Amino acid sequence: MKTDKTVVEFARYLRPTDKNGNDSNLGGVTFLFTVDYTLRLATVRFAICSANDNFDKKTGCDIAHQAVSRSFNLDKFQDYANRAGGFVNAFVNVATVEELNGTATRDLLVLLKKLREQNLT
Repeated sequence: MKTDKTVVEFARYLRPTDKNGNDSNLGGVTFLFTVDYTLRLATVRFAICSANDNFDKKTGCDIAHQAVSRSFNLDKFQDYANRAGGFVNAFVNVATVEELNGTATRDLLVLLKKLREQNLT
């Protein structure tokens, strides 16, 4: 018997790379996404790991679970995800376009811009 899941949670990780293109063990971002197909919502939480700290997926998930969540209309979010190449890029696009408030969101966008400028993403 197949069970349909109406709520799905998954994590994605973004880490800087070193000069050889390998993932750096320092710094990064953990994103936790919850997709509710019944309520048609995509919810995201994230945790930023300092560039001075070792990146740990479990710690990132633990911190992200406690973070403030941001929810978006799933249809709009999936449209961004399809065009932008995934949920992380969709969140960045939505956060930028909708100018989400909050220090954590601004910190994340500054970090992502810095990583892109350094060609690390």
